[in-house]
Amino acid sequence: MHPLLRPSFWFDVTPVPLLSSSAWLVWTLMGAIFFLGIVSRSGLLVVPKKSDLWRVTQRVSQYFLSVGVVGVLLYWFSFERFPFFSMRFLYLAWLVWTLAWGALLVWFVVKTLPARRREQTERTQFEKYLP
Repeated sequence: MHPLLRPSFWFDVTPVPLLSSSAWLVWTLMGAIFFLGIVSRSGLLVVPKKSDLWRVTQRVSQYFLSVGVVGVLLYWFSFERFPFFSMRFLYLAWLVWTLAWGALLVWFVVKTLPARRREQTERTQFEKYLP
């Protein structure tokens, strides 16, 4: 834990390479996220376009694809030992970005989508009586 508390660990321009087990874990995680994006994108073909499930699936696939691509690029920069792009604080920035976007995705599913659905039903009820 002690090295994690030092700024030199996070902001070293040329960090020490990851151990083979850690590198395999990071590569597997980033690749799995990217693969989930591809699988969820292919699931868009069977979902009707006007449904709420299509909107959710579209956002989830975009989330996984974007997070996965950036994660794989971060790992590749670390593997190739690029001076600036292999800094460890970029993994923290990636994690914060991933969690924030995930929270926004959950907010969309829990709050925004039901409000849109409720508004649409109210509008159809109102327009039903218009000439």
